[in-house]
Amino acid sequence: MTPPRELTLQFLAEPADVNFGGKVHGGMVMKWIDQAGYACAAGWCSGYAVTVYVGGIRFLRPIQIG
Repeated sequence: MTPPRELTLQFLAEPADVNFGGKVHGGMVMKWIDQAGYACAAGWCSGYAVTVYVGGIRFLRPIQIG
């Protein structure tokens, strides 16, 4: 039996990822979610993976920088 895997990702918002109000663009957050999903899937299957479907994303609060 293989030990459980853990994955911790941190993303840094670059100037191009932020609007004039100092909030991260929702599309960038969705990109980060996709990258995290790929990293998990590739680890689980020990190979290449693709995103087939993402649904149910609701943005409740803006992500502030700083």
